[in-house]
Amino acid sequence: MKNIIEFIKETYKKPKGKAILFFLGYFVFFVIIMIVARVGTPHPLNPDDYEKGNPYEYSIENLLSDNYNYTYTISCGDNKYVYDGKKDGKDEAFVFNGVDYYRNSNGFFNNKSGSFVKGDNPFKYEYFMKLENINDLFTNSYYVSKTMYDDKRQSYNFLISTNTINKLIEDKDTDIDDEANSLILGTDTDAYVNKIEFILDSYATYKKECNNKLKILLEYDNYGEIKTIKSPLNE
Repeated sequence: MKNIIEFIKETYKKPKGKAILFFLGYFVFFVIIMIVARVGTPHPLNPDDYEKGNPYEYSIENLLSDNYNYTYTISCGDNKYVYDGKKDGKDEAFVFNGVDYYRNSNGFFNNKSGSFVKGDNPFKYEYFMKLENINDLFTNSYYVSKTMYDDKRQSYNFLISTNTINKLIEDKDTDIDDEANSLILGTDTDAYVNKIEFILDSYATYKKECNNKLKILLEYDNYGEIKTIKSPLNE
């Protein structure tokens, strides 16, 4: 510290000392701003935040019940995939590509000529649909802005790098210098999360998928109102 003070004193005495110190000060200020902007502040999807009066006033209690209707829409380049369904715990019934599906703890079953047979998982990019993974993504993202609408709906905008997504999904360390991916969280008028949107163009570019354009929209409603989903299997 003493050496720094001596350097400043000596530089100040020089003919162009003031100018040098000015530009050094400006440079240090700029570096600090860049560091703060890059680090940001991550905000987890904590279901208790709303009750605690956190300024990020949203709650995921409605989704933790695992009982709701959903529509998942994936836009992959020029292709669109839509899943319309309902969920009650580990049981799900949904429609994809005009085919009825049923899901339980044993896997996926699809309707073939009136009978449900076991098949493959039809969900594309399912990592981004699981609540525990969504929580990790938001925990490791950076808050950008909030919009409050007249009817009390809210929208929160976050950014997450492809490097972070790779670490979460594949436990792989990458060093990609590109634009961040966008995460948008929407609430209903009671501040319950009812929409989550991932705009993952950067991630798609890295994966060389979807012609570098990938968007995943998750929409939820009728929380806690889904009656027991009856199994269509002949057990």
